[in-house]
Amino acid sequence: MGPTQKLGQKTFLRWLHKTLANKMAVHITINLFATLKKFTPVSSDSYPVKPGITVKTLLEELCVPEDEVRLVFIDGVKHDLGSILKGGERVGIFPAVGGG
Repeated sequence: MGPTQKLGQKTFLRWLHKTLANKMAVHITINLFATLKKFTPVSSDSYPVKPGITVKTLLEELCVPEDEVRLVFIDGVKHDLGSILKGGERVGIFPAVGGG
């Protein structure tokens, strides 16, 4: 095997690793509160997602109506629905709270 073939194989293996890593799921912890609690998945302590998923897409996956969500916290910091998840985060989702 010549040097060109070795370089081609290394390049291919790097590409393959990157492609598989992008398709592999990572995990997040999800906490839905109050009226949204009913949408909590069974695997909420280790919920699989694709890296790069937005909070909005996560809500769609969980069938949570977007108009019922008031606050989103990722690792204790307030974020919006367009925030991107990489994996390993703790996501807290809160509804609007009514009161008199």
